[in-house]
Amino acid sequence: MGNAAEIVSELDSASYCSLIDRHLSAILEADSAVSPLKDAMRYAVLAPGKRFRPLIATLLYQDLGGLELDKMARLACSLELLHAASLVHDDLPAIDNDDMRRGQQSCHVAFSEATAILAGDYLASLAFRNAAEAEFSTDARLAVCRTVAECYMKLCSGQQLDILKSEADFDQVARLKTGALFSAAMSIPCSCLQLRLDHIAAAEKAGSDLGVLFQIADDFSDQHTRDHRSADVHAGISAELVHSEKWVVARDRFNLALGALERHAASLTSGLHRLRAIIDSLLPGSIAMPA
Repeated sequence: MGNAAEIVSELDSASYCSLIDRHLSAILEADSAVSPLKDAMRYAVLAPGKRFRPLIATLLYQDLGGLELDKMARLACSLELLHAASLVHDDLPAIDNDDMRRGQQSCHVAFSEATAILAGDYLASLAFRNAAEAEFSTDARLAVCRTVAECYMKLCSGQQLDILKSEADFDQVARLKTGALFSAAMSIPCSCLQLRLDHIAAAEKAGSDLGVLFQIADDFSDQHTRDHRSADVHAGISAELVHSEKWVVARDRFNLALGALERHAASLTSGLHRLRAIIDSLLPGSIAMPA
């Protein structure tokens, strides 16, 4: 197996994203929601995005020896549906009051506040149904449904702390509001492959640590790009971020957790090469350094 750049080229993340987008579109198209609710959901879910969370789930599943890639990609769409639901609600006037999302008007601006509330609620339910219909074993589906439910509960708790602007520590909020989806993305493939509980716990820990790392990058970008949008400025921001103490500590903690997961799964894989490569390609700097 080559270096990260070679692996990214080999796995072609755009092809994986296309697979996930096809499943997302099919899930939404097959649903019986009325208009304009269905239109609002499609608008929120199919907006341009990196599909980071379902990508992680799908690639980790493949790294761990999973062969039913199409089934895993469809199941992983539950994570994107939950993510979209949380963003629709986050943007509402009562919460973050943001008019733009992913380069387009927020859902409540493009449609209406009432429709956006319903769209977020519906998308969360659709995520649970999609997980329940996954084409894996009954035990795996039960475990995945529990993970999806607990994930959304954590998202809501994290958002509540954010709304209250409490003194809650950054790490706690990041693990709830951001880390929950990454933790689910890492643990769901393990559940589908019916790995041991210690494997699943290691995956959850790595995902939670990745969520903290991701939140640091997101906050740093928001803080430093409010008035600057050029590529040169973004390059400078990335360089500054990856040398910051907060980033280095979080990165090292994540790599330790990822290494622990790799050791747990040593009998299944020669390394989490696809996962490491996609994380390196989607976050600034060298994140998933070789263990």
